[in-house]
Amino acid sequence: MINRKINQKEVEDMERMRKTVLYLTSFLLLGCLGWVFFHALCTIPQAKNILKNRTVFPLILAGSIFLLLLFVKLADWCRSWKKHTLMKATAIVFLLILVLQFLYLYYVRYWVGYDNLLVLDEAWYMQTDGHISPDFYDSYFQRYPHNHPVTILLYWVLKAAGKLGVSGLYWPSHLLGLVSIDLALLFMWKLACETEDIHRGFLVAVLSLFDPIIYIWIPWHYTTVCLLPFLSAGIYFGWKTWKAVNLRSQIIYAACTGIFTAVGMRIRITEGILLIAFLIMAVCVKGWNRCKLAACLIPFLVICGLTWAGTGMLRNHYADFDSSDKAFPPAHFVLMGVGGDGTYKKKDVEFTARIPGEEAKTKADLQEAGKRIRNLGVKGTISLAGEKMLTVWQDGSCGFQSEWLYPLKDSRAFQYICGEKNDLFLYWAQIFYVMLLFLTLAGTAASMISGRMGTGMLLRLVLLGNILFYLMWEAQNRYSIGMVGILLFLAADGCRLLQNGELETEHIVPVLIRKRGWGAVTAILAVMLAILLYRPLFVEETEWREFSVRNIYRVGQNLQDIVSGDRVTQTFVASSAFDHILVQGYLKNGAVPDGGCQMLIQDEEGKKLAEAFLSAQQIAETQLDFTFDSIVPDGETVYTIVIEPKGIRENHALQLYRFNSSMDLYPAGKLSCNGREENGNLIFSVYEERTGTIFRRIFL
Repeated sequence: MINRKINQKEVEDMERMRKTVLYLTSFLLLGCLGWVFFHALCTIPQAKNILKNRTVFPLILAGSIFLLLLFVKLADWCRSWKKHTLMKATAIVFLLILVLQFLYLYYVRYWVGYDNLLVLDEAWYMQTDGHISPDFYDSYFQRYPHNHPVTILLYWVLKAAGKLGVSGLYWPSHLLGLVSIDLALLFMWKLACETEDIHRGFLVAVLSLFDPIIYIWIPWHYTTVCLLPFLSAGIYFGWKTWKAVNLRSQIIYAACTGIFTAVGMRIRITEGILLIAFLIMAVCVKGWNRCKLAACLIPFLVICGLTWAGTGMLRNHYADFDSSDKAFPPAHFVLMGVGGDGTYKKKDVEFTARIPGEEAKTKADLQEAGKRIRNLGVKGTISLAGEKMLTVWQDGSCGFQSEWLYPLKDSRAFQYICGEKNDLFLYWAQIFYVMLLFLTLAGTAASMISGRMGTGMLLRLVLLGNILFYLMWEAQNRYSIGMVGILLFLAADGCRLLQNGELETEHIVPVLIRKRGWGAVTAILAVMLAILLYRPLFVEETEWREFSVRNIYRVGQNLQDIVSGDRVTQTFVASSAFDHILVQGYLKNGAVPDGGCQMLIQDEEGKKLAEAFLSAQQIAETQLDFTFDSIVPDGETVYTIVIEPKGIRENHALQLYRFNSSMDLYPAGKLSCNGREENGNLIFSVYEERTGTIFRRIFL
């Protein structure tokens, strides 16, 4: 009798805890995503031309509703499909995704800068000696030891590609991003099929097909992308562990979860949020007992610990140097997260770098962070948190912008997806993302109302954990890439909930998707979109730069001390008209009264096509900005930039920026100084300034 009362009390306590966790996490997620959703409705971040500084709320609202109706209709339509039909349709969708990804990589070729390029550069350099260099780029890998694992992974990929006869950097490195994204999608699809049904899995696949993130971020083979398959696999095998019906299966799945979790945490520490989510679910979900918990937890902890130790030894093998004096501690990223707008700041890097020893760095960073928080006060801290949340989660393209991208060759595809004319592409990314946010919000609300704590709840906990984590950490808009698979799953979940009428939509949804009202509403929205888009796309004139070369990422030593009598040449390839060349550099110790630079453009035969003299004052103000009458190539044509200082002595010598590290960022160009070929290329851009209607000459 006593035991029965105790057990009943335990059940009641667990139910109260479960409801508390469900309501608390749901309200938090609804609040955070709601804040992001309403701001995302009103902006297209990074828009440059036709949609820049425009009131885009009507455009985004009409477009997102239109997409929402289409996908809800699809969810209703596929309900009648049989299993084999859905499997065939899913296979076709995934095949189409793969084809589109390869077409994207083939026609839209570029490098992505910042940490992504530094890691790739070092991985390429490792082919010579097999070890990470401690002195690379101002001791980068001593400062940021958390980037060792992804560098080693890239090194293995490049090495394997070389043994298979695949030379160069482009395809091996970019295929790593492709495989990472696609494996994550496959695990999310598998999870949807096994936790819900094949219909839910089909929706995940279709949503993935139309998500621009899975294409545009393939070249970003950095931690946020490389983490994706490990996070998705950790979620999938963790769920399999719980559902396993015998001890052997539990041990196997728990071991798999431990491996993927440990490796994922090596790549990016946010994988650890999954462990917290699992713990919350274990405490709250009905059916857990001590025996089952032990059967899952013990093999998980053992394998996870062994994997963590093994990967640590592996990292030490490739990074065989002591970085304790220069390594930036986690506190450094907390410091950046409470300064200014919470994003990367060079002054914070300099602050931490000045302090010797990791322990002293941690102490100083925490003290400075505490000082900043006190200065902000409660109101300022909340305001900064809201701003950082928008930084990370507001942009449907995850911060995809042309300032990061350095094309390997001129192409129309690059211009309309990545370049100065990509406003329409960014619009698509934003309306699709707004739709995903709405469906995720709807699914969260429905889950809270119904009291369900299934797989969707686990994924919502992971999403909420990431949102809260970046409130304390340095914020960057690209950090949201890691949630792409989870958002697609939750959106598919929300789509089915709406379609099933679980959010009290019984009187609305049938009218929109099952009766003639759906066709009328979608037709009206289509007409609205056509009217709203016609003027900015086809009528209004705008200005933009159409780049032939954009080699603007610099690493390594500058081309130094160029003086009168020296002659620097840089070749490049262009296939479209250009009338501007900007070479980045400066004069040592400032400008001289009478000096300057003679700049020439020559064709392949050495014929002079353009010439100008830039004074030292002009160089000091605008660098080597060369403007001339438009040159129109006949197909792909090789040109040469010639730079000859005049009246420039050693104390004011010209310094030219360049990329001269282990890899060739611009293989189409050659740099020479006084007839001697130099390593790397100058940092320069070749473009034409244009005015007109960006889309009219293509479509009308």
